[in-house]
Amino acid sequence: MNAPFFRLSLLSLTLAAGFAHAAENNANVALDTVTVKGDRQGSKIRTNIVTLQQKDESTATDMRELLKEEPSIDFGGGNGTSQFLTLRGMGQNSVDIKVDNAYSDSQILYHQGRFIVDPALVKVVSVQKGAGSASAGIGATNGAIIAKTVDAQDLLKGLDKTGACASTAALPATTA
Repeated sequence: MNAPFFRLSLLSLTLAAGFAHAAENNANVALDTVTVKGDRQGSKIRTNIVTLQQKDESTATDMRELLKEEPSIDFGGGNGTSQFLTLRGMGQNSVDIKVDNAYSDSQILYHQGRFIVDPALVKVVSVQKGAGSASAGIGATNGAIIAKTVDAQDLLKGLDKTGACASTAALPATTA
């Protein structure tokens, strides 16, 4: 028997059997509709929120004082720009930090914190502890801190057309 002819026959028989099997299973199958419902956050993600009302009731002059009641969050360093945060014992490089949906992921100096915001201009701060939340962002292995600042409408609330906002390091912001 001729070996190349046998190999060619065996190859063509294998291909033909595969096409025959695919043609045989060509029947349409109707599937039932599947509805998936859920919330934005995973069940294991814990979110704590500091609101504008809570902030206005406090006399916080920096983010350390504003978030001092939050469990598992700690600030190290001195005051002002040298504050660095840890969330569940992990440093700020493993925490996604956003202010008005803009990432705060760079440092100018080595001992400078990444979360430098005047508490008088903060509207709401959301602290999400834990990894795995898609809304936390890319690279948030330990959670996220998301801050939204006040806008002009918040500063002029209750005033007609003009207003001003002034604060000192010892007193909270006042609107006149």
